Amino acid sequence: MYNLSFSNRGASIFDLIDRPFDFMSDYESRKYSTESTDREYKIKVSLPGHDKESVKVSVEGGKLSICAKAENESANPLCKSESFRFVLPKNCKPDEIDAQLVNGILTVSIAKILEKRQDKRVEISVN
Repeated sequence: MYNLSFSNRGASIFDLIDRPFDFMSDYESRKYSTESTDREYKIKVSLPGHDKESVKVSVEGGKLSICAKAENESANPLCKSESFRFVLPKNCKPDEIDAQLVNGILTVSIAKILEKRQDKRVEISVN
């Protein structure tokens, strides 16, 4: 399982957790990219050879799951069955997630919960 995290400086990273083999992290880092804006998080996953019928995206219990199933891996060596799970940030709206697959790149957009500033004046008594 992967923990989706975005630093405060605007840089986006995936923290890989519970990885038994360190050499895999270089491969994994080429499979994913993340981006954070004021309104949403974006996750891009490289899924070469897949079409939208072979990719399933779901959210359950604060985790985003992506499953890509290849019908015949021997016919297309680039198209492999893969599945991924990510822990979603607490400030996201799991019911407002959009996923698009274009040219083998799955882009998942996750809306953020926007905090409204309290602009009204509040009088506080001093005791």
